[in-house]
Amino acid sequence: MTRRYYECEICGGIHHWEWNGDCREKHANVTDEVDSLEADGIDVEILSWEDRIAADAATDWFRDTIMKALLNKK
Repeated sequence: MTRRYYECEICGGIHHWEWNGDCREKHANVTDEVDSLEADGIDVEILSWEDRIAADAATDWFRDTIMKALLNKK
């Protein structure tokens, strides 16, 4: 099973694919974890920031929460 991560354009670190939080949190950057997994021969997929944003944009939460808020701002 491949483990998925993404590169963060804000902090430059790597985060778990499912992670959503503050980059300044101590546990948020898992670059060392990814390096260790790769060294142990475990399949790791590191996706881009754009991939993460596209996945978020495809969710009902994004459409119902973020887009409504943006469209209602005047």
